Amino acid sequence: MKYAFTITQGDLDPDLVLTVVNKAGQAQSLAAAVSVTAYMLHLSSGLKLSPPAAISDVDGGEVTVSWAPSFTATPGVYRVWLRFVFTGGKPRTVPYCPDGEDQILIEICPMAY
Repeated sequence: MKYAFTITQGDLDPDLVLTVVNKAGQAQSLAAAVSVTAYMLHLSSGLKLSPPAAISDVDGGEVTVSWAPSFTATPGVYRVWLRFVFTGGKPRTVPYCPDGEDQILIEICPMAY
């Protein structure tokens, strides 16, 4: 299986950069987004994490997720999704169905000692 992103256990670089696209496959403007939160779910253990996320390119639909040691400590496959709050308090989850066919999977590989 090909993952959207792979990082080694304990590493903090590079950041995870995700581009939000609309149904036509074009970058979604995030100009009306007030906030974004990232979520990760470890598919084997059910461990839930929420690493810091920030909109890094409003017009290009880019969100950057930054790592801290606790977010890359447990190796395995994680499902990732973003939760935006738009002007007026309207929430939106991306992808629309986090465990659907457009799910975002990342792998944290075990460190080889």
